Amino acid sequence: MTDVWNSFGPSGGRRHGPTARPQTLTVDVHSHVGVPAAAKIVEGHLDISTIPLARYGTPDTKELNRKQDADRRSRMMEYDDRLKDMDAAGIDKQLIMCPPPQCYYTVKTDIAAKASRVVNDGLAEYVAGRPDRFVALGTVPLQDGHMAAAELEYVMSLGMKGVQILTNVAGKELSDPEFAPFWAKALHGGLLGTHGPCVECPLRREGHPPRADHLSQAHVFRHGGLLRGAA
Repeated sequence: MTDVWNSFGPSGGRRHGPTARPQTLTVDVHSHVGVPAAAKIVEGHLDISTIPLARYGTPDTKELNRKQDADRRSRMMEYDDRLKDMDAAGIDKQLIMCPPPQCYYTVKTDIAAKASRVVNDGLAEYVAGRPDRFVALGTVPLQDGHMAAAELEYVMSLGMKGVQILTNVAGKELSDPEFAPFWAKALHGGLLGTHGPCVECPLRREGHPPRADHLSQAHVFRHGGLLRGAA
């Protein structure tokens, strides 16, 4: 692996000249905060090969991910380095969420429910430390539609405006009727959501959605997932 491949810092490793700060609020809507306490709950229950980012990543990608994890750990857990980076980039506020592997869709439901609660509490605690700079989206144990709806209710009680969801649940499309209770709660609660790809590479079939999240959204819209939730 060459050193240039490790240019994963702000703005892809290149420096910018001075810029005028806009008068409007600048919000970064895609940022992650890890919750180590939740990772401890799933120890012994999570098969890492069920996470596409780990399963399909090349050796170079996995090596770079390990380097990123080490280099970025303070920014994923603490305030000081993250706030310095935000200030340097002119970012007033960040929308934080857990890293996609902490959605835990592939572990047993009872374990996932406990871990999701700890993730949500951890994100809420992080926001509470600097509410002027951070807001959060939670997570739910989406492998069970009813438990996901219940955790979504808890997320709302924490003051969060929505949750992060991945592109599928252990291979099941988000439009599966099994997840209807979650969609119903989300729609009637007027909540926002962000859709995180959980595969490493874009899809390349001509005439098809170019990425996994686009394909997943198409399933939800075209296969009645939202309509079932609105019923």
